[in-house]
Amino acid sequence: MTILQLFRFSTLILALTLNNIHAKERLNHIGEQVELFRQTHRVQDNYTLLTSAPAYLEQDTDEYTKGFRVNSSQQLRGKYSREIYDYDSVQSATNVYTQIKHSLLANGYQEIFSCENKLCGDVAGWQLYLSNLVGDKEDSQYYIAAQKTPVETKETEYVAFYISDIDGQTRTLVDMISTPTDHRFDVVVKTNDILRTLEKDGRVVVDGIFFDTGSSVLKPESAAALESMSQLIKTNVDVHFAIVGHADNTGDFDFNMKLSNYRADAVKNALQHQYKVSAKQLSSKGVGTLSPVTSNTDNKGRLLNRRVELIKL
Repeated sequence: MTILQLFRFSTLILALTLNNIHAKERLNHIGEQVELFRQTHRVQDNYTLLTSAPAYLEQDTDEYTKGFRVNSSQQLRGKYSREIYDYDSVQSATNVYTQIKHSLLANGYQEIFSCENKLCGDVAGWQLYLSNLVGDKEDSQYYIAAQKTPVETKETEYVAFYISDIDGQTRTLVDMISTPTDHRFDVVVKTNDILRTLEKDGRVVVDGIFFDTGSSVLKPESAAALESMSQLIKTNVDVHFAIVGHADNTGDFDFNMKLSNYRADAVKNALQHQYKVSAKQLSSKGVGTLSPVTSNTDNKGRLLNRRVELIKL
């Protein structure tokens, strides 16, 4: 296959993939020596778009426990698709990455962040943030994140490609996220809904509390949920509430225990200092992975297990 043929092929692949972001169909690439290895779709999901390479933090800080971290990311919510492709052995990771960059430009996408080879850092960091199915060599890995807002839909589309050499073969992970502007199905946090669940069950999972992966810093998108929690607590001045942080099983036990503690503390501190909730009404605790609500065997289960609960004591 010539470079020109590969460029046309990559442009076609990208166009077909992006045009099918709303469809739940297997994409067929006949005769182009590329195989769809894995495919996942979500109608609506949270997604952390990496806009910097993962780096290993050697020591705990006030905000982070030691481990892989990214200095920059975007928290997205929308329609989500992940596809993993294996290329024929004649295609190098370098060549595939070059053609993907050309294809993005040709399709009107703007680059947000990219890195190449050892500048992408430790492969283990990408495996943690993306998938353990990617990566093999630091000097044969590439990443690019890009975005586009089509005039006709005004819906911003985000894409992220991680290209790597794994067992001597080029593998490409493609994440596609489309943020809907119409027919949204976002969860709206309402004080009355929280109160009803508390009265019935004594505890409630508070939707809308957002952190970056591995971080205990509350994201600005958490404001609506914090406001609802503060209103509820202030109108029940004689009641004591516990804020409990939970984690999935990604990472080791001690890491998750510390992280869940830090996140519970972050919510409590925000309620006290930003929303003027009485400190006498609040306590916080992290329980790590000790109290899952479902299995951690897939992304959906892990997403449900990563949660913040409000408990009426």
